[in-house]
Amino acid sequence: MKILRVNSKEIALKGILFDKDGTLVDFLYTWGYWVELMLDHFSQALAGRGLPVLSEDIYAALGVKGNTQQGIHDYDRQGPLSVGSLQDLLTILSLQGYERGLTWAQARLLAAESQELANERLEAERRIQVLPGILEFLQQCKQLNLKLAVVTADDTKPAQQQLAWLGLENTFDVVIGHDSAARGKPYPDMVYLACQQLGLSPSEVVMIGDTNGDMMMAKAAGVNAAIAYLSDRTLATSDYPDADECIYSYNDLQLFS
Repeated sequence: MKILRVNSKEIALKGILFDKDGTLVDFLYTWGYWVELMLDHFSQALAGRGLPVLSEDIYAALGVKGNTQQGIHDYDRQGPLSVGSLQDLLTILSLQGYERGLTWAQARLLAAESQELANERLEAERRIQVLPGILEFLQQCKQLNLKLAVVTADDTKPAQQQLAWLGLENTFDVVIGHDSAARGKPYPDMVYLACQQLGLSPSEVVMIGDTNGDMMMAKAAGVNAAIAYLSDRTLATSDYPDADECIYSYNDLQLFS
């Protein structure tokens, strides 16, 4: 067992499970941009059919903060974009099309088309960037031979692809996406699967994530500790009632053999 010290508390562990977006990488840099691309295409398609374009209500529905003039500038850490699955997001967008006069089938197809175009832009631009301090922390983890996994609301293949863009494809022993398990966050299924593939029990790992949904998933699975990563000091620790500990920087974590 190795020791992770956080906020003066020492936690024994053999592995760490990480959420991806908002924990390893900048959430808005990738997914705020992705949403803007998707909504722009969806609205243009509605206008081309003589239907009302999307209103700013869609931002709140998806769990992002912004407007059509200035774009997206923040997101709800407990909202659909942050915690929900891809299918959750496509359903929300499809409903907007249905309410504006598309049939449900047309709305679903347009949402899927908008998503595909946004995905293509992300891939072409490789639009992703790591959060401060994470590369150094991952290096410490590898030096101590900790087993590492990514447990993400993203689907597995695109998650693996994005990690490869960063040169991290060999850093993690396991990548578990929403499509890998029967149920996503906040249910414990993905943690169980990650631990099974790592050859560890949940009590031998800690979970680091940026949403309370991550914390709920981790606690339901029985991990040794659920640690909330708050990327902004304006965020309140009270928004993470299921976290055992909260940190604002990876410098708040120290590893020992």
